[in-house]
Amino acid sequence: MYATPYEWIWYLHLAIYDASGVVTIAWFDTQETLNGCYHVFEQILTDYSISYKFLTYKRTVFTYKKKGALSEDKDTYTQFAYTCKQLGTQLKSSSVSQAKERIERLNQTLQSRLPTKV
Repeated sequence: MYATPYEWIWYLHLAIYDASGVVTIAWFDTQETLNGCYHVFEQILTDYSISYKFLTYKRTVFTYKKKGALSEDKDTYTQFAYTCKQLGTQLKSSSVSQAKERIERLNQTLQSRLPTKV
């Protein structure tokens, strides 16, 4: 799952099935918020059932660490992380673009092609 600013007005939320490279959903929203992530998650649940694991970018929507904490507190969840926990979906976040190669490549493709189609 990934979100990126598009045309400085909209944010494009993307999800891709990593095993096949199939784009599961692309959602435009005015902000990069929990609302956009929930729309993506809802569509994945509707079309594909419960996912085993999500690899996301490192944002406070997905992960939370108390300032000054020495280790991650396993009982501290964001709303999205709590939802995933209740459904049995693992949530893994990374800020390294190499860990998310397919979604980064898809994002670059869509960023270059969408302006010509709109």
